[in-house]
Amino acid sequence: MASITQRGTTFRARVRRNGAPDLSRSFDTRADAVLWGEETEAAVKAGRLDEHRQRRTTFGELLEVYAVKQTWKKKGADKESSRIKALQRDPLAAYSLENLSRPVIRAYRDRRLAAGISGSTANRELALISVVLKHAQAELDAPVDPHMVDGLKMAENPARERRLEPGEMDRLKAAAPAWLASYVELAIATCMRRGELAMLKWDDIDLQRRVAVLATTKNGTARKVPLSGAAMRVLESMPRPIHGGYLFQQNLSAVSTAFIAACKKAGVTGLRLHDLRAEGISRLSERGLDLGSIKAISGHKSMIVLRYLRAGDAEALAQRLA
Repeated sequence: MASITQRGTTFRARVRRNGAPDLSRSFDTRADAVLWGEETEAAVKAGRLDEHRQRRTTFGELLEVYAVKQTWKKKGADKESSRIKALQRDPLAAYSLENLSRPVIRAYRDRRLAAGISGSTANRELALISVVLKHAQAELDAPVDPHMVDGLKMAENPARERRLEPGEMDRLKAAAPAWLASYVELAIATCMRRGELAMLKWDDIDLQRRVAVLATTKNGTARKVPLSGAAMRVLESMPRPIHGGYLFQQNLSAVSTAFIAACKKAGVTGLRLHDLRAEGISRLSERGLDLGSIKAISGHKSMIVLRYLRAGDAEALAQRLA
């Protein structure tokens, strides 16, 4: 018989299986927990477990399990959590595993594209659906086909080519509070990612050796970022608390909001916070640094850094190769 335990205001039903992982699920009422336990136990005994689970389990429940067991472990947990919550609000979440199919997921993709998201964003959402299905199959023995997402990806968006135009930097710095002006200058001078710069601490910086040590990065490995003369001038001009702490007291969300407001005030259009990193990488290329050195500074593991080489950069490289 299925066991029912209460945790706070929820009731968890558990069905034990010989030689296989237990099955369990939480419910808002004891009656629902008892009913699920009885039906699941009967399906196990009759050898109809897959059929039963396909009929009763929804994709939304798989999303919930994945969020609890996997999402919190990731560096991009906040972003993935937001995507999961958006998927849970979509009609796709209500589909049972029995009715979940490639056409259903294709319809979800088309619905999202019609709502105005880009092809790249659609691909990230499809990738999340795929990884949730793979997790459910591998860890929960769920009767799902993780390959039903294959072939549904869209063409990626072309690489952005927004560079700072003459006068924009001065206008932006004039419109921004002092801390944000320093952030903008450092983002270009160091080529750090937005999150890396927002999490940078004074203890991570060695002004004597002119390096910033990033203990944790997007790629999961530490790296040292050389500090150029421009970066050193910015750091030396910033107030440094006696007890150290973060360079910037604002979190990434606050930085983004302040940057958008400063751009609007300065009359700078079409510029995103991430474009500052691309601007910095392009400037390194224009100064003659080889790709290996640029990758070491920016933290790229693959040749994806090539997407930051604009037309002007390619022309400068051609001149050096002549």
